[in-house]
Amino acid sequence: MFDSGGPEGVLKVIDLGSAEFLQPDQLVARAFGTVRYSSPEMARDVCGQRSDVWSAGVVIYQILAGRVPFLKDTDEATLSLLQRGPEVKFAGSRWKNISAEAKDCIRLMLHPDPKQRPTASQVLQHPWLAAEAPQTAIDAAILHQLQLFASLNRARRLMLGVAAKTLSGAEASHLLKKFLALDKVRGPG
Repeated sequence: MFDSGGPEGVLKVIDLGSAEFLQPDQLVARAFGTVRYSSPEMARDVCGQRSDVWSAGVVIYQILAGRVPFLKDTDEATLSLLQRGPEVKFAGSRWKNISAEAKDCIRLMLHPDPKQRPTASQVLQHPWLAAEAPQTAIDAAILHQLQLFASLNRARRLMLGVAAKTLSGAEASHLLKKFLALDKVRGPG
């Protein structure tokens, strides 16, 4: 996952170090996580298993569209939008080649009411995910970003890994800019 849009976005590795195992209807207060992947109930400081379904739906949306569905200019504005329980929209040219089944799956996963949202097991039974090979193409620009990361030399990948684990998004972006500026000064090799 990238911490921001565009070519300056830093790839973040998912850290499950603070994860907890919850029973199906168990809720936990004082939820935390990356705001762009937070569910409406997390924006109200509560989460449960279906919050993870929401976050997975945001990730799928992001992979297919190249952006997250409910991002505003600030974390506060994004949380305010999430608290109101937004409805997912599939606007823009990238969605014209995405199957109706994929959109239906995402729509269910991003249902604003967690009681109406499917469980993870139910999502896995959705026709789009249950098919052997879903017929959904990843946008060329998104694929290009993933290929760019894969082509980075070992030092850059290691630096990005350390940054993803220890730094906030803003700190990581600042450090990456400094590193890339240094790298340009020294040249290839």
